[in-house]
Amino acid sequence: MMIRKLLLLLLPGLWMPMAAQQPVPGRFIVEFEGAPAIRDARPDRRRAEIRAERQRAEGLFRARGARIRASLDTVLNAAVVDASDPETLRRLPGVRRVTPVRVYELFLSRALLNHKAAEAWDLAGGAENAGKGAKIAILDTGIDPRHPGFRPPEDWQMPEGYPRVSEPADENLALTNPKIIVARSFDGQSARDRDGHGTAVAMVAAGLRHESPRGPISGIAPAAYLGVYRVSNLNDGLIYSDVVLQALDWAVKDGMDVINMSFGSVGAAPSDEDPLSDAVRNAVRAGIVVVNAAGNTSGPMTVDDTASSEFVLAAGSNDAAPENLTQVIPSVGLPAPAQASSNVQSHEPVMGPLVDAAWFGDRLGCRPYPQDALAGKIPLIERGQCFFHEKLANAAAAGAPAAIVFNTANPASGSPEDLITMNVDDNPTIPGVFIRNSDGTRLKEFLTVYEDLQVTLRFPSPDAQPDRISSFSSGGPSVDLRIKPDLLATGSPVYTAAVLGERGTCDICDPSGYATLSGTSFSAPLVAGAAAVLKSARPGLAPAILRSLLVNAAQPFRLSSGDTAPVNSAGAGMLDLARSMKSRLAADPVSISFGAAGPDVEQQRELRLRNLTDRPVTLALEVESSDQVRPEVEPAEVSIAPGESSTVLVRFRALGLAPGPYQGFLKVREVEKHPESAEDPGSAVPKPEGRAAGPRAEGEGEGDGDADPGPEPENRSGPLQEVRVPYWLGVRGGAPQALVLLRTSPREPRPLSTVRVYFRIHDRAGLPMTEITPRVAPVSGGGIVRGVSRTDAFPNSWMAEIRTGLVAGPNVFEVEVDGRIFTFRVTTSN
Repeated sequence: MMIRKLLLLLLPGLWMPMAAQQPVPGRFIVEFEGAPAIRDARPDRRRAEIRAERQRAEGLFRARGARIRASLDTVLNAAVVDASDPETLRRLPGVRRVTPVRVYELFLSRALLNHKAAEAWDLAGGAENAGKGAKIAILDTGIDPRHPGFRPPEDWQMPEGYPRVSEPADENLALTNPKIIVARSFDGQSARDRDGHGTAVAMVAAGLRHESPRGPISGIAPAAYLGVYRVSNLNDGLIYSDVVLQALDWAVKDGMDVINMSFGSVGAAPSDEDPLSDAVRNAVRAGIVVVNAAGNTSGPMTVDDTASSEFVLAAGSNDAAPENLTQVIPSVGLPAPAQASSNVQSHEPVMGPLVDAAWFGDRLGCRPYPQDALAGKIPLIERGQCFFHEKLANAAAAGAPAAIVFNTANPASGSPEDLITMNVDDNPTIPGVFIRNSDGTRLKEFLTVYEDLQVTLRFPSPDAQPDRISSFSSGGPSVDLRIKPDLLATGSPVYTAAVLGERGTCDICDPSGYATLSGTSFSAPLVAGAAAVLKSARPGLAPAILRSLLVNAAQPFRLSSGDTAPVNSAGAGMLDLARSMKSRLAADPVSISFGAAGPDVEQQRELRLRNLTDRPVTLALEVESSDQVRPEVEPAEVSIAPGESSTVLVRFRALGLAPGPYQGFLKVREVEKHPESAEDPGSAVPKPEGRAAGPRAEGEGEGDGDADPGPEPENRSGPLQEVRVPYWLGVRGGAPQALVLLRTSPREPRPLSTVRVYFRIHDRAGLPMTEITPRVAPVSGGGIVRGVSRTDAFPNSWMAEIRTGLVAGPNVFEVEVDGRIFTFRVTTSN
């Protein structure tokens, strides 16, 4: 099969249609018997064995008119072969499977705020340590190394053993620096980005902090290294699966820690039938976290094939909230931009007279105030010495309705003009806002001049919170009925890097070097960069644990209606890197699917919970759902020793269920408190081995050590953080609910041309309807329907063959199923 994987990108105002699922003629992936090197105890010896085996096989291939284009030995024991007859290849001795090459088409600002990046950076010892030492592989269209997001300061050092490049060596070596440590391409031309997509994606994941035309900009893991693997074809802009497999093979051999793939195609087959999924699974077993964009085709069962794998983090997209309107508005002078404390989602404005905390003997607000000294007043407090929640708690105890904290002149991390989110989640008190040092000192000066200085604290309104899943974000379940995507990250709109050049000279080129873009292409690198920050700050954790920390610590995603988003639209919720950094409980699996069922259900699944602390914990489990019918958890309470795991059963038993989805979350929380470190109330992250910890920031405690699936827990005694594991059951039946357009071929038809339209009909549970007979008829545009038939191109799908009208423009058709009418259009151009 050939899947046109779109680099999952939406330019403003541009919808890129889903690409084709058709084979590349004469090109195949031939997998051989025997494990790849990554699954052998002695990988170097195994690679030598595979090379010898391939040399012996080469003669057999040539004798049958076939040619080996490339060989893989690490993530797969396979070769890319040109041949006219795949059956001839399948009959060769030692051949396990032959798969046609598929082709994939190419699919920051507020995003970092949404995902608590600044708070996570503080926990990591500052932005200069966020992702430090971690290596992120960007499989994409290459990179523009001239961009300031990829030009490190002079004190950066190339890690030992790097750079690593492919041919043409001189050209690719010129792309590297102490930030870009790998540059590989697979077609004899350099990895320089001629499209812009790879540059934009790399910036979101790990771009360096710098000034852009709109102000400071940064990737989510600014201290991470980048490995660039150009997998796009320069001639047609497509991405072929055999090239992706070669890139994966090299990414493992190059020592990458995280792999990002911002391309995909609508789900066509179960993940265990895809060589790319096998390769990804082997990469994960080697200790790599793999992130894939969920896809840009909305509707049920549209998540990309590879993203559907249980081993892959599938990132869907949420829309960014409107601009943050949090402000401090004094009765004289200009308003000051502010950032609300973490316990504020939305809040009515708070007004009152401003007072200086220094008037009470402690400018830092770390000591108690006299009783009722702040009744009705708003204190102005300087950052430093104690935790943010202590500052707010002291102010609240003295009667303050809210508090302002301003940045110190010499903060432990970042600059005095940074806005950060004050972490008070563990001790919610009164609302607070954080302002810049310059604005804080200006207000202090006003207090020396004006006797009655009033301030209004303006907080976000509910409309300022992300509450929409992007209209293009692909949904689940996957073809093999897993909950997908795993989580959401802000993908629309995203302000990021572009290739430096005149507009129109490439897809994402701009003389400013920046562009505003949308697509799950940018959700994925946010998650990939977050994985790098997490892996750097908490070394030694296995990919399965890192996946759980990212997914199961996600924030619930609330829609504007107040309802929690469906799990097959939002997964566990929205990425919250700060919570992931602090969480000390991992779940396996990260979500529980009971699959498809009839009205009577009796199923059970196992959920394994791992205690990552150095103390025993007692956990309570409960089900959160708006459904009346819910699964049960046995036991409902469990105790786990330090560094150990425990398994619970999740049972779904019910009779006579109505058709539709049954979904919710298993909430796991600690119920028995143990003595905690006096200096660490829950926001510490262990210091990674191999580097000194950064300066201690407020909200950050001490700690060291590491954790992995072995017996040694992290040296950590703080709270576990509540985790949430999504579950889903789909009960078949009922009326049709959704039409999903899977592909039109050709993609850009002309008038009076024959077009094949592939589609699926889904029921209320999101499951494909098989016992249906759709009727397709023209509505407008002059097109005609030549026939409708089942097709094997996609599971449970139909193909309508149409003839477009005489005049260029939209041809509208209707699909009628069981009395329900859906429409689709095919637009032609001359």
